[in-house]
Amino acid sequence: MAKTGIEILTELVEQVRLLNKRIDLLDQNVKTLMNKTREQKPAETKIDPKPQIQAIDPPPPKQGKMTILTEKPRSGVMTSGRLVVKFGDKQTPIADASIKIFNDKDVLVRETKTNRGGIWMCLLPAGKYVAEITGKFRGKDLITQNKNFTIPDDGRKEFEVI
Repeated sequence: MAKTGIEILTELVEQVRLLNKRIDLLDQNVKTLMNKTREQKPAETKIDPKPQIQAIDPPPPKQGKMTILTEKPRSGVMTSGRLVVKFGDKQTPIADASIKIFNDKDVLVRETKTNRGGIWMCLLPAGKYVAEITGKFRGKDLITQNKNFTIPDDGRKEFEVI
């Protein structure tokens, strides 16, 4: 025997009413748990004017699943360069200049800045690169410079861009 539309609608209304009761019950349980948590505030501790040394045991290890994050070992060559302005035989380092390193496919692989001594550093694998150098000197923008360099694959750990 097929149900009429009104019978189906009546059943749906009853199911919604039961769901609302369950939601209300869950809401009450959450409120009860929150109130119990608030009631369990730690007692205020008084500060002893004479400090005493006490041995404190480390907390027990946490139970459950634990993920240990480890940093991947970095490989490559520590690459560095120095950015200076020459006035006769005097050199003045350029601090806070931006260095963008692009690979041979014109993809940006690293970004760094120069320190107070005008030195920049980054870790790069062997290959061909272009360093795009921008910055300011005495408040004036420097002309953007590109420096091509190749890090050889000969096992070295350091490489200086001159």
